[in-house]
Amino acid sequence: MDQSLVPSSPAPAPGTPGFVDEKAVRDELTRQFSVCVGCRRCVDHCASFPALFDLVDGIVDGGPGRLTPHQQDVVVDACHQCNLCAVGCPYTADRSELAVDVPRLMLRAKAMRRAAGQQPLRQRLAVAVAEPPIPRALTASGPGTAVRRAVAAVAGVSAVRLLPPRARERFTTWFHARTDAPPEPVAGHVTIVPTCHVEHHLPDVGRDLVSLYEELGIGCALGDVVCCGAPQLHSGDLAAFTKTAERNVARLANDIRDGARAVVVPQPTCAHVLAVDTPQVVGGSDAELVAERVRDAGEWLEELAAAGEIELHTAPGADRPARIVLHASCHARARHDELPVERLLTRLGVDVVTVAGCSGTVDTWGLRSEHETAALGMATALADAIAGASTAGDSPADTVVGECLPANVALTEQTGTEPLHPIQLLRRILRGR
Repeated sequence: MDQSLVPSSPAPAPGTPGFVDEKAVRDELTRQFSVCVGCRRCVDHCASFPALFDLVDGIVDGGPGRLTPHQQDVVVDACHQCNLCAVGCPYTADRSELAVDVPRLMLRAKAMRRAAGQQPLRQRLAVAVAEPPIPRALTASGPGTAVRRAVAAVAGVSAVRLLPPRARERFTTWFHARTDAPPEPVAGHVTIVPTCHVEHHLPDVGRDLVSLYEELGIGCALGDVVCCGAPQLHSGDLAAFTKTAERNVARLANDIRDGARAVVVPQPTCAHVLAVDTPQVVGGSDAELVAERVRDAGEWLEELAAAGEIELHTAPGADRPARIVLHASCHARARHDELPVERLLTRLGVDVVTVAGCSGTVDTWGLRSEHETAALGMATALADAIAGASTAGDSPADTVVGECLPANVALTEQTGTEPLHPIQLLRRILRGR
């Protein structure tokens, strides 16, 4: 092992001056890039690593230390925070003294560039326009329309990507307007964090989640949290993310102390931000408490069923598919060695074929014009992999299921068919509707 690549001290904590010091960040980019160039295991994960390897291979005499700041920034901007490179990396801090953590470093580099005024205005505009809730005028305009082309020209939001529909009624509006009393809980209650996607664009997922949980005897309370702060964090706006994260931690920790057994999040990226990113940025016992209680929507059902607290049986006459294709979302894979929802569906007698692959749609990255080609390439490759898995074997799968809501939109764009969220399939199987 090249001892010169071993860090001499731990990385500075977010919020401290050293965290966004440009020289320190660029030196750390050089160090970790040097490890990655010697390994190249992650070449097919995203656009960052091919960009890095191509740039370094083009240097006649030298390695990552010869990259210019602009070339480093090309690699950083190609990262869309899927976190897959960290899943199998042999050089992470828990496996090696080289302590490589590319996703963390990319977030730090983006925060540094924003703090130094190096982030282009067009990029900041794209994030502001394309983060949920996406303006109704934009979601109502189809790909290629004059409105979309104008927004692409001004703000850099792709004119050709399919956008999620803007809901007529917010999820929280529906939740608070309910008049029927839910059944008496038999398994305690949880706090639901709907996420921006469910709140503004796909409220049917939230309605099915609450309805299924309550029908199974799980009480549902609505936490005073909608956005996890992912768009702020992933775009380098560390100050704004810290405020959002501190507010979320305070509210969710109070919910837990008031009896919520879990914080249930139906979107894996948001669950990852609450369980992994928030404690690293905010710190403190309350952040750790919240992180310990965060669960994916199917994960909490699987835990309760395994503990014998709820019984899961196929409803009479339910439309249970014999075989499905499950898209394993990037952030679910980053948090779980084995997908809880896959275990749950298998427990119910469903033959699950799992397909891993990133759609390139984390936050606003895949909706920015400059990433259009790369993101569409990832979405197409994922759709092709799912199509291949669907038709393989003696019993083709006729149902595609995915936890990642932006990925489901990308798959709808590519195939014309909208995947089901696991909760929607589970409600069909367990309750017959």
